[in-house]
Amino acid sequence: MGKRERGVLFKCSGEYKDFEKACLQSWVLHFSMLRVKDLQTRALKAKLDERAKERDGDDAVFWSKVASSTKE
Repeated sequence: MGKRERGVLFKCSGEYKDFEKACLQSWVLHFSMLRVKDLQTRALKAKLDERAKERDGDDAVFWSKVASSTKE
């Protein structure tokens, strides 16, 4: 990754370095963990929303499975 790409990826790296210097290490760790947790939550929600959309999108498949299971 080049310098330009790193700059785009870490737009707030200067502010983050100032935050690390000015704040207690426990605060830095706490807010970093919150950020990671937020990203994980967003990714999980997007995944669950996609699954729900797939599941709810094709009712014909569901009803064909129900119909075939009742015939047996």
